[in-house]
Amino acid sequence: MRLQVDNLTVMRRQAAAIDSVDMQIDGAELVALVGPNGAGKTTLLRTLAGLMAPHQGSITLLGTEITGLTPEARVKRGLVHVPEGRRLFGALTVAENLELGCWCHGERDLGHVLDLLPELVPLLERPAGSLSTAEAQLCAVARAIAANPVVLLIDEISLGLSPAAASRLFSLLPELVSTGMAILFVEQDVGRALSVADRVYALDRGRIVAAGAPGELLVHHAFRGFELGG
Repeated sequence: MRLQVDNLTVMRRQAAAIDSVDMQIDGAELVALVGPNGAGKTTLLRTLAGLMAPHQGSITLLGTEITGLTPEARVKRGLVHVPEGRRLFGALTVAENLELGCWCHGERDLGHVLDLLPELVPLLERPAGSLSTAEAQLCAVARAIAANPVVLLIDEISLGLSPAAASRLFSLLPELVSTGMAILFVEQDVGRALSVADRVYALDRGRIVAAGAPGELLVHHAFRGFELGG
């Protein structure tokens, strides 16, 4: 089992933002997390990454429970998070941002990253703060890849991107999975998420209301009210 989440509950203002969530990622697969605004998708990813503490439940990575570990310790074990808003270091160059992704394993060779994202090569010496939204999102994903993730968490992968830029990122996801990593990504455009994902979890009001292969979810009664166009 790559990642297992059992009975995870996260409280915010005395209410359950995440309510008794169970989910798992078995191996190198592409898993989408979809749901309406305010469903708790970002809260769930932040909790998996160690940025929020659960009220109850457990998170297990490669058979070892990591619920109490810091975000940094989770990265070292292979659970890497691309947050909503990218959070690059704007004053540092693209190359320096990517090198920060390598800190957990002490390497500085970015060759495998740039092979996957060659469009970053001409941007390496530019300050990250000067990048377009699309370039910044590619840089954020590349920085996470540099950490050699076992499981990669990507929040709001296409937020603010043009259709062409979003298509580029979505075409990258199966390539990353083919290298051996698992990906759990949040996407507001449900139709696009279904078009690429191996499996999908639908979250509503903090609870998993449907789960399965994309074709299975399209006929699931709890999924029918979801907007397929974002």
